[in-house]
Amino acid sequence: MSAPDLTERPTETFPVVQAGGLRFFRWMGHRALDLLGGIGARVLFVGEIRRALREGRTWRREVFHQMRAIGVDSLPLTIMVAAFIGGVIAIQIRYQLFPGIQLSIVGLSTRQIVILETGPLLTGLVLAGRVGAKMTAEIATMRVTEQIDALETLAFDPVAYLVVPRLIAAIVMLPILTIFADIAGVCAGLLSSVLVADVQLAQFLEGMRLGYDQFQVTYSLIMPRSSAGRSPSSAPSRATRPSAARRGSARAPPERSSSPRSRSSSSTPPRPSSSHPIFRHEAT
Repeated sequence: MSAPDLTERPTETFPVVQAGGLRFFRWMGHRALDLLGGIGARVLFVGEIRRALREGRTWRREVFHQMRAIGVDSLPLTIMVAAFIGGVIAIQIRYQLFPGIQLSIVGLSTRQIVILETGPLLTGLVLAGRVGAKMTAEIATMRVTEQIDALETLAFDPVAYLVVPRLIAAIVMLPILTIFADIAGVCAGLLSSVLVADVQLAQFLEGMRLGYDQFQVTYSLIMPRSSAGRSPSSAPSRATRPSAARRGSARAPPERSSSPRSRSSSSTPPRPSSSHPIFRHEAT
């Protein structure tokens, strides 16, 4: 006698005792399938990025534009946030010390907190909030206005043109922004300690040199990647995934013409813009 098929029956049709157990296990099964599906989608997305890295002609020129958008444009906000946090940390440490403790501990504590914690953490959160939301909105808008479909029609890989430049630019600019954030936080802590509190400049500098290790800076450059990685990363993978009808044309190389004008125009990928005639969405 074969076992009854329980997958086609709704949970409410079973008795109360069996329905409770089935509801729990089915809920656990759905959650496990969602988790494994998300992991598989991200693994496939990493594979697409690895394949797109070989198309250097497509993404090489866009890297510098993204480095400016990710790094240079985020520098004022990063420095401002780090400076305020560094100044507040130094003042709070000074006025919470017990009498008789050396004031050089203010410089030591400010350096440790800014370099190891707040500097890289706030840099990653600033990029995750500002740059991550901007990237998601840009790529989603391009998908809605069919600009990504136009790139596939022109035989350009959307992953190589949209994802790889942003990834490389973020990897390069994130440690640089962290360095500026650490410097701004420590300098702001020094100024607030000397100008607002009763800490001498020599005492603060003595505390900064106390117990310094080069690995602290290395740790500060590695830590913000875990914070920036919390930005939405599944939206680009879904938005830039080629459709089944255009997947073959997106991977095919563009045809080369014998005329010099057409050859020069096909070597440089067009920048997606709503003003381009190809990307205009005509209302029917």
